[in-house]
Amino acid sequence: MESIRESLCLLGVREEEWDEYLSATFLALRGWGGIIRFLEARPDRAVYPLKTGSLVEFLAVRLVLDRLALTYAARQSIDFNEPLNRLRQKLLERLPAIEEPGVEQRAFRVFQLAQTFRWTPEVLLKLQAADWKTLLGEIAVFSPLERRRVFHLAYERRFYIRSLDAISGNARAPSPTPRPARFQAIFCIDEREESIRRHLEEVAPDVQTFGTAGFFSVAMYFKGCADAHYTPLCPAIFLPKHWVTEEVIDGRSNGRRW
Repeated sequence: MESIRESLCLLGVREEEWDEYLSATFLALRGWGGIIRFLEARPDRAVYPLKTGSLVEFLAVRLVLDRLALTYAARQSIDFNEPLNRLRQKLLERLPAIEEPGVEQRAFRVFQLAQTFRWTPEVLLKLQAADWKTLLGEIAVFSPLERRRVFHLAYERRFYIRSLDAISGNARAPSPTPRPARFQAIFCIDEREESIRRHLEEVAPDVQTFGTAGFFSVAMYFKGCADAHYTPLCPAIFLPKHWVTEEVIDGRSNGRRW
């Protein structure tokens, strides 16, 4: 962990930003951190399990690569040859000054609001200085990023409302009485058998199917007669307590095992 802290300090990451930065580092390669953590906690799920601390080592390597990439990019783009923990301040100094919107821009935003809310010139004329200050302040704090967030929520809500309206409109109709199923079939809920189950429902609508955990509540480590290692046959959240080995029985030997 000391190497992690040292790398973060060398990168110029503030302590209050560590959680966010480390999360982004893990998510840069989606899935890798999760599978490494899982194989650390459940070594029985792999033929060659990972040793404890592999996740920290993975993170340390990622941070070293971040340092090398930043050093190269900063040198090539802005001829930066100082320690990386000074790069942030150097980049902030290069940012152009933020220009405040002019009178015409602020007036145009007020004009757009007046059109939306149907404010007449008489209504605007009656506003006091404090009212104008509040109005312009609300416009200023409603940044373009916040506007995009609100628009995105409104866009998604439109689909929610349309879907719920469709369900509500059709729910008033009486449900048809289903016919007795020609036969019933039970499948495991993994991706292989789930595809078979959905195909069966599509080609045979009069068949009723069910999905269930295929290990049928018998969590075990299983090794077939041709397997070199045991394989857990159960969902990943279970830790099997039973070991089952397949053995070949010669039918001509009166049940004797070989």
